Amino acid sequence: TYAPSSSATCKRCEDGTWSSSKAAHCSLCEGGLVPDASQVQCTPCSEGRFALPGSENCTVCPSGTYSLQGQWTCSRCEDGYVPDANRS
Repeated sequence: TYAPSSSATCKRCEDGTWSSSKAAHCSLCEGGLVPDASQVQCTPCSEGRFALPGSENCTVCPSGTYSLQGQWTCSRCEDGYVPDANRS
């Protein structure tokens, strides 16, 4: 939640954003991170998932690609390799 300077009450941050306590505005999470359930911090996506900046949720990497924890893109495997079951 946040409290704009023009308001005495707190408002819930929009999806895909977070704020610290007593903040005057909400901020987007960086790529590879999404807001936690309370929207008070950004948490990294797990291996095999990615998130673009400002995403609400982590997305599973497409088939044939992988990612490490906290990545905002998925990478293709080199020729002759396939990602493991977790796409990590």
